[in-house]
Amino acid sequence: MIHFTLIKEAEIAKALDGTFTIEQKRFIARMSYGKVGFAFSQTPQTVKAAIEQEKILIAILKAPAHKKILMLEPLIKEQGTTIQNRLASLLRDILLCKIGCGVKITHRYFLKEFHILAERYSYTSLACALSDLLRMSEERTLNLNQQLVWNNLFLKLRS
Repeated sequence: MIHFTLIKEAEIAKALDGTFTIEQKRFIARMSYGKVGFAFSQTPQTVKAAIEQEKILIAILKAPAHKKILMLEPLIKEQGTTIQNRLASLLRDILLCKIGCGVKITHRYFLKEFHILAERYSYTSLACALSDLLRMSEERTLNLNQQLVWNNLFLKLRS
């Protein structure tokens, strides 16, 4: 049996070609969590699109409840389930910020926003939202209304 190990962030960043900026290489290396296949599948365009999507998710997390629903609807229609992993990663980083483990944060360019959101949301609320996100994959097979599932997730996030 062949066992594959995860590659260190520094090695992944070094192996990426010159089409990426240094910051993009670091971002890809952190987002790949040691999985070289993911890292090499990225392009400057996919990195830029991911960051733009994350900015929208941060804005939704910062918005009041009634605006969350309005902001969420077009995002779900355009990108559907692709936002699930991004949001899970962002919520993980907010939780890490909340417990004082900032060195493990993947999206370091959102550190200021994470501090604000970590103050705004309770640990329990963030952990429950993350748990709900992980269950969404299972619920998708039940043919549930995805808009309602997403609305429920964001409405349950409380201070």
